[in-house]
Amino acid sequence: CYTFFEIQFKLGLRFPLSPELLQICEWFGLPLHQFPPNAIRFMTTFIILCHIRLGRFDLAFFHYCYAPSKQGRGLYLKCRNGAHFINDIPTNIPKWIDRFDFVEPNAPFPWPSIPWVKELPQE
Repeated sequence: CYTFFEIQFKLGLRFPLSPELLQICEWFGLPLHQFPPNAIRFMTTFIILCHIRLGRFDLAFFHYCYAPSKQGRGLYLKCRNGAHFINDIPTNIPKWIDRFDFVEPNAPFPWPSIPWVKELPQE
């Protein structure tokens, strides 16, 4: 059973997970449910914009635009200098932690090789 916040679904999280979202999780070495909602918002928006503007998702371009940023107990995405591929998205979502859902899939989620990480990665 996994916990996801209700706001994550409002910000674009869908099941089954897209291969692009799984690639990003593998790059960070974190399961998706360990990302805060705004990080998922940036990931899903980035994937959609890549398909619209580039015709495909480009993981190397994602690496170029975003770096992990550990803040307190959470991992966030920060824009690398000058790489503003996505604009006008709020960086704060008030009260996002208030509502959450438990998800128990019929089959294993596709990230069994990515366990919960106690020490979050640094940039």
